[in-house]
Amino acid sequence: MEISSSVRSPQILPTVTNSAVEGINTQQQLLERNVEQVVESQGADAKDSQSQDRILVEQQQIVTEVQANARSLEMSNERLGTLINIEA
Repeated sequence: MEISSSVRSPQILPTVTNSAVEGINTQQQLLERNVEQVVESQGADAKDSQSQDRILVEQQQIVTEVQANARSLEMSNERLGTLINIEA
């Protein structure tokens, strides 16, 4: 599920918001690929600890990136809300 698909007018979203949404979508795709690698490594050779360690490190990086993008999106929404309140 892409987050941007739920937004009606992505053309009017601020650049920061677009970047955050793209970042989250990218990390979601990386996580899906990462999960596939976990499944493959368990089926092939569960003793390959280096590969599994690398996968776990990548998962942590993905989580950190999603959190950063989510925070950017949250801050952008707060700023937009402030602008709307000022205009009202």
